[in-house]
Amino acid sequence: MLARNVLIFHAGALGDFVLSWPLGLALGRLHPQSRVIYVTQRHKGDLAERVLRLEAMDVELGWHHLFGDPEDLPEICRRKLQGAHAIYTFVAGSGDRWLDAVGAIAPEARIVPVDVLPPHDFTSHASQRLLDRLAEHAATRAAVGQILASIAAGGIGAHAGRLEWPGDHPSRRRIARKMLANRILSAPSPDAGRPSAGNANSFSARSSWNAGPLISFAA
Repeated sequence: MLARNVLIFHAGALGDFVLSWPLGLALGRLHPQSRVIYVTQRHKGDLAERVLRLEAMDVELGWHHLFGDPEDLPEICRRKLQGAHAIYTFVAGSGDRWLDAVGAIAPEARIVPVDVLPPHDFTSHASQRLLDRLAEHAATRAAVGQILASIAAGGIGAHAGRLEWPGDHPSRRRIARKMLANRILSAPSPDAGRPSAGNANSFSARSSWNAGPLISFAA
């Protein structure tokens, strides 16, 4: 089987999920011919698809069997693992049974546990903790660093000059506040975030999309 999948497992809170986005964007840049897939709760997967233009798979499809008996893992999940050449996980750490189960199903894949829970004496920004955990993976770390630098300079780049948010998503205001508070997006320019014609939830952008639309959602 041709390995084309890059899987990112995430089961944390919404704010932690947003802080993983630079990794998702970086992996998309590093592996343009691969399918970068978030395995997470459905509402977070919807955001990854809408905002980052990455793929997503619902964690409720039976992935929990990796913590128990992997023989019960549904075939659709097993195929996703077997088709992966890289797997990044925020749900398991060194020595966890999950890692053994995944390694047995996808022995050729590179498995990277990303434990971003900082120690008590950690005083840097949460994004630095992500970089620290990727220290042994130079290419990925460098790509994440470039994405973070780009976000700091101009916000999240809009695909084809437009970024659409699901208008009925119940979490968008909380997401907006969290992203602004954690400096995931830059401050708005005076003309940022003007709604495009015909769609109040679609915003035009010039070269990058910044915090303008989020500020209007969070108000």
